[in-house]
Amino acid sequence: MSSEAYGTYTLPPTMLEKIRMRIEATRQRALAKAHEEARQRALHAVARERRLRAVADGQRRDQTASEESVRVALSAELGMVRRRLLRQLPVGAARSALLSGLDALQASLAGTGDVGEIARELDVLQFEVSQALDRDGPSAQWTAIIAQVEVACARATQPAHREEAQVLLADIARAQSSSGSSRTPAPELTQRASRLVAAVEDSQAQAAEREAVLDIIGQVLGEMGYRAVRTASGEARDGQTRFASPENGQVEASLGDRRTVLFHYGAADGSAAPRAAVEGWCQDYGVLRSRLAARGIQLPPAELEPDAVQEDVVARRRVRARRRQDGSEREL
Repeated sequence: MSSEAYGTYTLPPTMLEKIRMRIEATRQRALAKAHEEARQRALHAVARERRLRAVADGQRRDQTASEESVRVALSAELGMVRRRLLRQLPVGAARSALLSGLDALQASLAGTGDVGEIARELDVLQFEVSQALDRDGPSAQWTAIIAQVEVACARATQPAHREEAQVLLADIARAQSSSGSSRTPAPELTQRASRLVAAVEDSQAQAAEREAVLDIIGQVLGEMGYRAVRTASGEARDGQTRFASPENGQVEASLGDRRTVLFHYGAADGSAAPRAAVEGWCQDYGVLRSRLAARGIQLPPAELEPDAVQEDVVARRRVRARRRQDGSEREL
């Protein structure tokens, strides 16, 4: 004999909001890291460009060059950057801050500042100038869309989402190569990136919801004398867990992608459980529902019909049943 409860569960708005906020905070940290990595790559590019220009001008800064020649070359670069700023950047706080930075570097050059440190600071300043000149322009938009898709690809848990991200990155690279930095990403690329980010975040939110609900179910069942059962491999399966009952039965909880839920109670070896054990579980399920309701989580009543279950939950249970029949799972 066995017992099953089918249906959908609901969560309190506060729990949902906390989950969404946590996922968004994680995504923003990943984006910030991606932008910083792009910034470091740009800094290296600026430094390389300056070195190549110095070689082309016959001003290689190596051990044979005098410190005075290095200072002259850096002063010339400072003047070039200053003229670019005054010519291209509108009057405002950004221009004033960058000009102040140039003034400080010029003062260091005129004094006894270390030329190596001044050169590094000039690399950073030139990068910041480029960012200021193109903060809302095509280059920044290409960087932003690439970062969004790369972060989505890294955070995706669904193979389809990772594949979509890789295809989109290839399309972005082709479009950027053909249009150069003079044009912004096409709306079609931007829309695809937005849809991908939304899909990945939604998938992560659902997975986080299932994990949170299963954790709470496990806590409550633990208080009632149940204990968690692991698979032979110890592998955790998203949205699924099993608990051994005090009567040597076993309850399996499966949460689906659309807040669907299935509770199945039976004997631990898959055979029919004694009627008394099933009746005991039905009573425990009522207690479980009441305790979870006190925490804002609403579970379906045990008398719901099987057709109330969404297909994804049914599929999960069938797959696990086949695995048990094959002997690929057992209680440790």
